[in-house]
Amino acid sequence: MKKGLSSCGKMVKIGAGCELKPLKNIAIGDRTEIGPRALFWTTRAKIIIGDDVIFGPGVTIITGDHPTNIKGRTINSINDEEKPPCCDQDVVIDNDSWIGCNVTILKGVHIHEGAVIAAGSVVTKEIPPFTIWGGVPARKIKNRFEE
Repeated sequence: MKKGLSSCGKMVKIGAGCELKPLKNIAIGDRTEIGPRALFWTTRAKIIIGDDVIFGPGVTIITGDHPTNIKGRTINSINDEEKPPCCDQDVVIDNDSWIGCNVTILKGVHIHEGAVIAAGSVVTKEIPPFTIWGGVPARKIKNRFEE
């Protein structure tokens, strides 16, 4: 699986049962660990993961969605070329982040360095560095370090 990635760092671990596709749109940094049963689906956009990132089991990252406002067409009949660019946006996860089990990360999200996402959260927006977030949708819980 690692060979098809757009780039893959050293000492990367990918757990059993992971589905990453298409591999050419996914870049993974050094010493990153992806827990079992992760689902990373890219569209025209990319998933870019830094160094030393930890993913718990069952994490889902999806870089796109479907337009729902085209009258007279079924949602699944609209192909990538017909979708407006806003339907597909990169997901970026910076160095030293920890993504808990069963987290869902949606299109356009940037998780900055050192952030922690609690298990079961749904991340819909940018996460500042060195903060801890959780919930559906994810909200800030606290800073990682004392001010």
